[in-house]
Amino acid sequence: MSDEQPSGETFTQRQERDARVALRRRLLEVDPSSVRDDLDAAAECECGCHPRPGNDVHHGALCPCQLTDAERRELADRATRAFEAEQEAWAPVREAHARALASQADALGVDAVEEVPGAPLVISGTVDGVGFTMRERWDKYTIAVRKPVVDERDEADDSWDVITRGASVDLYPQGQVDLGHALWFTVAAIRSHLRRVTCTHPVRGRVRYCPRCGAALIDPALGEPGPPRWGAR
Repeated sequence: MSDEQPSGETFTQRQERDARVALRRRLLEVDPSSVRDDLDAAAECECGCHPRPGNDVHHGALCPCQLTDAERRELADRATRAFEAEQEAWAPVREAHARALASQADALGVDAVEEVPGAPLVISGTVDGVGFTMRERWDKYTIAVRKPVVDERDEADDSWDVITRGASVDLYPQGQVDLGHALWFTVAAIRSHLRRVTCTHPVRGRVRYCPRCGAALIDPALGEPGPPRWGAR
């Protein structure tokens, strides 16, 4: 016989939930400060604000479990209006970002779009036929390229290689968001990576670095040739 309940909870899960509700109700009877009218609704509420003295989870407002249906609708309408007003206020900024990104992409000969109109900043596209994504959040960024398909008979591999990480000052050296420079830096990092992984080092003679990709052709751990160091035997 299955212990599945009509609500989708198992019998054990329902028992654990009932125990939590009962405990909350006992605590609310001692401290009902977060309750307006409905003690039962507060006991059933899972948002974690009942009771939690000294922790203003809802920033001075009532918990939604204490609102009437009409109050909840009004709260939702206010949130929608605030969101639409913010979107309208930011529209000129987003348009400027889009123009800067499109202009730089055209100059560099790449495809690029801003995936998220806000935070985190995500720019994706293709550079020389290679898919890429750049994500910046909390003053840190990551640049990744799509892994190549080893066998064309296989489906495209949706995995990525992270080629570099760093601080956001690399993307915005002037201290303000600049999608044009962010794209330039991203493309430079990707093309440098592609040169390194495809370069055959077409040089002659004993040179320390490849002039095309910058790779070390002599073990970088070795010192420069010259007279022995002081005290060496």
